[in-house]
Amino acid sequence: MSVAEQTDQDLVRLGQQFYTSRVKAALEPMHTGSFVAINVENGDYFVHEQALGALRDARARYPERVFYLARVGAETTYRVTADYDGVLARASSSNLHTSHVLKTES
Repeated sequence: MSVAEQTDQDLVRLGQQFYTSRVKAALEPMHTGSFVAINVENGDYFVHEQALGALRDARARYPERVFYLARVGAETTYRVTADYDGVLARASSSNLHTSHVLKTES
C-alpha cells in the first residue's frame, strides 16, 4: 500500500503491527523510554532518545515517507498532566503517526 493510499487508521494499524511483531523484542528493555519512528512500508525503524531525533533520522533516510512514532516500552507515546485551579487533569496520547516533520536547522 503506497503512502497516497494509506489512511490514518491504516498507518496506525500497520505501525502497531510492526512494533509488536518486529521491533518490540529488539528494543525492549535496552531502549525503554526512547522513541522509535517506523517506516510502515518496509519496516525500517529509527531509535532516538527524543521523538524529534527519531523523526529526523527517519526523514533523512526517507524524505517523502510517513512514519509511525512510538515510545519504546510504553502504552502511550505522550502523557500530559495539567493543574486547572487545583483540579488535576490527565490525558494520554496513544502512539502517534506523522505525515510531516518540523523543518529543522542544519
